[in-house]
Amino acid sequence: MNGPLVSSATYEDFLRKFSGFQLQHLNQELCRLAGELHLRSGSSERLVLDIDSTGHEQHGVKMEGLAYNYKNEWSLSSIEVFDQKGFLHYLNVREGNAFTSEDAPFIISEVSRHLPRELRRERPLLRADSGYCNNPVFQACEQNGFGFLIAMR
Repeated sequence: MNGPLVSSATYEDFLRKFSGFQLQHLNQELCRLAGELHLRSGSSERLVLDIDSTGHEQHGVKMEGLAYNYKNEWSLSSIEVFDQKGFLHYLNVREGNAFTSEDAPFIISEVSRHLPRELRRERPLLRADSGYCNNPVFQACEQNGFGFLIAMR
């Protein structure tokens, strides 16, 4: 990199080399690894997953995906799935004005497909806030063998 600092153009070139397929594969590996670490932690508890989205306010001018969110912040948004041990099972950065539960059914399915079998012995539980209180999320939980606890509006 020719020194300790990387120019924004170099960093941008690096990030653009990742295809959508590669990013999806990284999330699959993240889920597999998080499941493995959860098992190695020695926990015999039922797996509890939390899904949520987070706004990330930005101040740059030339950044892709920035939009005003519901708080009127110029931002990006991320959606993530953590377990009760703090292991990250899924992460996706998306446009700032993405609705909280956008892509949640797909993410629930992806996490389910890549969880180690041992963590599925006792029906995993998915927790979410009221932004996920909709039929597609309920159906995704049912179809993928998750119990769910979702706050209502």
